[in-house]
Order: sequence, then C-alpha cells, then structure tokens
Amino acid sequence: MSAARQREAISAPLLFRDTAEAAAAAWSAPLYPDAAARAAGQLHAALRWLCAAVAILAAADGYPVLDGCLRRLQSAWRCTAALHAPECGQGTGPEHGDLLCAAARYMAATLAQRKPGQGHRDADLAGLAAVTAALARTALALAGQQPQTRDGSRLSAASGCLQAASGLLSEAADDARRPATGRRRSSRAAQPDPIRQPAR
Repeated sequence: MSAARQREAISAPLLFRDTAEAAAAAWSAPLYPDAAARAAGQLHAALRWLCAAVAILAAADGYPVLDGCLRRLQSAWRCTAALHAPECGQGTGPEHGDLLCAAARYMAATLAQRKPGQGHRDADLAGLAAVTAALARTALALAGQQPQTRDGSRLSAASGCLQAASGLLSEAADDARRPATGRRRSSRAAQPDPIRQPAR
C-alpha cells in the first residue's frame, strides 16, 4: 500500500467518527416520524458497512479482539434490522445519514485495499473504538425519538452492543501501545455478549 493509501486508511475512521457525531447531534433534536424512520435505515446501512470493514481488517491483520468486536457489531446490526426501517444508505444525498453511510463505505473501501501486515495496530483499534463509540451515541439519539416503544428498546440495545465493542477496542488499543512485556490479556475478550436483541 502506498503512503497515500496508508494515510487514507488512518483518516477514514476519523471521517466516519465525525459524521457519526454530527448525525448523533442532528438526531437528538425532535424528528418527524418519516425522518426518524429514514435515519434508522441509514444507521442500519452504516452498521452493515462497519461490520464489513471490521471483517476485512480481521482477515488482513488477524487482531484477535476483532472477532469479539464483530460479534457485538453484528448484534447491533440485527437490532436495527428488526426495525424494518426503509432501505437507505446509498450515501448520495445531503442528509447527515447519507454522509454517515458514505463515510462508512469509504472506510470499508480503503481497508479493503490493505495487504496483510500493513496496518498500525494501535491506530486501527483506536480509530474503530472512536467510530463505535460515536455510533453508540447515534443509536441512543434515535432511541430517544421513540421512548418506551419496542423500536426504541431495539435502538437502545444496539447502542449497548456498540458501547461494548468500543470498550473492547479501546482496551486493546491501550494494550497495543504498551511494550510487549507489559501487555495484559483483556478480561473482556472471553465474556459473552451481554446485550441480546429484544424480543419482537
């Protein structure tokens, strides 16, 4: 991978994080029902691209923590799939959700061009931790649009899965920055996913 491609692979998660933060802020304000449904579809699409990006990174560089992270992200994706929101996420419009999906697709595309061993472990994990934390806030903002409803519970559950994934990634990123002799094994890695999809 060229130096330019390496810079793209590092900056892509930052772009994804920033668009997720902007979406969370926008979706914290009251939304009309059709706008809230469209936002839920855009979040679902962004999670699909995030799962793809993490799977690509896991295959390329074999970070063990990514397996546990991917399971939690897939749980979040299943929660949003249960919303039956309109299919969105082409990333071609001006809305916050469109920009979110475009950033998610861009990150997956840049990571797909990476060859094994070309990653920067701590930067990769820290970047993904920031993305998942921002998406957790995004899902929670949408949950606030539908308080005390089944869909609101599903969005809250998705946020919990994303928070759990972010915690795993942050811990692994901190561990990657330590000298090899000072690293510790994550106590969370072997734990089952604490968040389950709510019953329909």
